[in-house]
Parts: sequence; structure tokens; C-alpha cells
Amino acid sequence: MRSGDAVKLQPIVLKLRLAETRFANRVAGAAEFEAAQRATLKEEAAFVLQLAETASPNRYDSGVDQVITEVVAVVAALRNDLGSRDKTGLTAYDALYAVRTEMFRALLGWQPPGAESLMYYRGGRLLDLTPAWLWYQFEFEVRTRITDADGVRPTSVDDFLRLFAQWELTPSENIPMRAMDGLPVTAWAPDLEELIDFTADPNAGDFNARAFGRGFERYGFNPRP
Repeated sequence: MRSGDAVKLQPIVLKLRLAETRFANRVAGAAEFEAAQRATLKEEAAFVLQLAETASPNRYDSGVDQVITEVVAVVAALRNDLGSRDKTGLTAYDALYAVRTEMFRALLGWQPPGAESLMYYRGGRLLDLTPAWLWYQFEFEVRTRITDADGVRPTSVDDFLRLFAQWELTPSENIPMRAMDGLPVTAWAPDLEELIDFTADPNAGDFNARAFGRGFERYGFNPRP
């Protein structure tokens, strides 16, 4: 791993899409999660979000060597309206252990590209519960490192005499492109119009409109009182 590498969310999303979970390819990121809060979720789905990062104290007085701990969340949206009498969350709660097992098999002990450590579990908590949906957050932690190479470096005249170009190859049947750890660059991106209903009346209630009973503070994920 090069110093200064950060754990990107795309490989985590792809890892979950390729894993055998109940969500199949219905795994998305922060933008889709925000859209799901504003509209109606139509299918069970998972969303990968960056929660926080903390840095250890620097080890040296004359250099930089710090470990960054990054926290990534997988927010699972589980149906809670499969039974006409069950509006208390028992249906979805019963599925949580199976979902957690699927998450563990996909992510636990895996070293994402750019990470210095394996990914391990921090815990989980309820985000929201409506008559239609249960939202639960699984949190994972992984470490990266920064060193002198990531900080200020001397500038020379030669830096202004060089021309840099960035080339991007489009994957095709003849030119397969794969990530560092063998994951494909893209895999079965979900169709948001199939996943989220953007036409529902936002005032129609929990069953037909918003997936959330109450809005969260932005990325604070405070559970309902």
C-alpha cells in the first residue's frame, strides 16, 4: 500500500454487489441514500456511506507518520410490511441476524484497496422504524496511513517543464479492466427508477410515500426518539 491511500467506497459497493446477499445488486452510495430519504424506496437495498475518520498522534517530531482510522457504514433497508398484522418491526428484526451474517461474509477480514488493515466490525444500531421499513446501520472500521510523502514537497523548475496526461480505458469484452484485488470496475449498477419511486406524494404517509418516518439530521443518523 502506498502511503496516503484512502479507502474508497466504490470497491466496498462492488464487493457487496458481488456477494451473495439478499440485496443482490441493490447496493448504492451516499447520493442514492439521500434520494431514498426524499422519496419512496420500492425494494430492499443497502447503502455504503463514509461516517468518520480519526488520526493517531504523530510518531515523530521531524516527520509525519500517522494512522487514520476510517469508519464505513452499510445502511440496510428491510421491509417491515410483509405481514398485515406486523407493524411493530418484528418481521424485519428477525431478518437482521441473517443480514449481518451476509455482511460479515462479504466484508469481515477483507483488506480493501488502499487499506493498511483488514476490515472489522464496530457494531450496529437502529436508525429508523416505520410501518413499512426498518433501517439499520452496520459499522465497519479499517486503517490507512499517512507519512512525509503525503505532505509538502520542494518545488523545482522541472515540475513546470513536465506535461502529464491521464488516460482512461473503457472496459469492453476485448479489454477487460479489473481492480487491484480482482473486483470489476463496475458491476450491475442499480436502476434508481426501479429502486426508488420519485413520483410519490410526499404527504401520503409511511406506506406509500417517504421511506423514513422522520428525517435524520444530515449524516448524523440520529435514531427516532
